[in-house]
Amino acid sequence: MRPRGGRHPVPDIDISAKLSAALPVFLVDAFVVRLALVPAVMTILGERIWYHPRWYARLVPDPDIEGEKLEEELDHHPGERRLTVVA
Repeated sequence: MRPRGGRHPVPDIDISAKLSAALPVFLVDAFVVRLALVPAVMTILGERIWYHPRWYARLVPDPDIEGEKLEEELDHHPGERRLTVVA
């Protein structure tokens, strides 16, 4: 190592040392953000976190994963239940 322009010598550090120093920073950051801050913000905001404006609701489809709309429709037309369960 020789000084550059009168500065103190800069040690040569290989890439593995840099990665081993940076990896814990990223892991701690991901841990703190995903497991502590996000749930805390969600708890503070409560139901407001799921709010989106009506114009956005028209653009985003409603997947109805649990079939609630189908159950409501079948309750309105009780004679037309033709669902069969295949096991």
